[in-house]
Amino acid sequence: MNNLRKVGLTALAASLATVSAHATELTVAGSASIYYSAQEDANSTGFYQNDKITFTGSGTLDNGIAITMGLSIDQSDVATEQAATGRSFEGRYIKFASDSLGTLTFNGQDGSSVTSAWDDMMLTAYEESHNSADSPDDYSDSNSFYYSNAGLADGVNLVASFAPGGNGNNQGSLDVGVQLTAIDGLTLGLAVGEDASLKGAEVDYTTMYATYTMGSMTLGVQMNDSDDATANADQEFTAAAISYAVSDDLTVSYGMSSIDYETAGTPDQDANAVSASYTMGSIGFVGSYNDIENATGGTADNDNYKSWEVGLTFAF
Repeated sequence: MNNLRKVGLTALAASLATVSAHATELTVAGSASIYYSAQEDANSTGFYQNDKITFTGSGTLDNGIAITMGLSIDQSDVATEQAATGRSFEGRYIKFASDSLGTLTFNGQDGSSVTSAWDDMMLTAYEESHNSADSPDDYSDSNSFYYSNAGLADGVNLVASFAPGGNGNNQGSLDVGVQLTAIDGLTLGLAVGEDASLKGAEVDYTTMYATYTMGSMTLGVQMNDSDDATANADQEFTAAAISYAVSDDLTVSYGMSSIDYETAGTPDQDANAVSASYTMGSIGFVGSYNDIENATGGTADNDNYKSWEVGLTFAF
């Protein structure tokens, strides 16, 4: 190694030393769960299992900035990730947090835009009303940035997300949003964004929601709108929910939602659900019942169905 390279590396090491982490911590967390589900009209029943492991490393620099790195492996998503990207990680990120400057997260994989993160903010004991039939329109991006700052004013949290475009057909995506919590128990949120990852098929998103907590009860309403550059492809999502904490361990909820499709001949999807969860330390029992009509805008007999699910979860 020549002397110039030695000097350069020495200077780099010295500069890194001035912002070295005071304490570095590596933690491992995870969960394992087993479920039994049944769908009446499809005569579909069965058991399935989900497992997830998350590795998190964190430390604080001399200048007060906290750095966190996370990797997660989700058994239910491994096959999908490997087929799409060749990777087994379900998510990975690096986060920089400062009390005065806010938090900036770089999502190397499965990052959420603001409108995606807020696509359904209704509190539930376990499962959303729409379950997996057709969720609100949202999008996520790998190699994207997510920023939040709750320190600019009391009760105000500003957020933004950005995914750079990669080529002529991908022009990037940008979302901005604000959350207001100045009134005790009341949270208001508004976000707008554009998914321009496919040129000529851009989608503009707007989402707004309100939740209000009174003692053990929380009420919520939400409206989402997607304006698609593709003709007759717009969607409107509305939802309402109530959640009640019976005790520190038991929570029950009821939710309802609908999706209005602009596409001619596509009926609205309507959904209702009740759910409950009970915890005993690291062990949880969950259950839900969903009644969905015209799932994903379909008109076949099996697009109207009732389903229920119970599960046992363990977190470590």
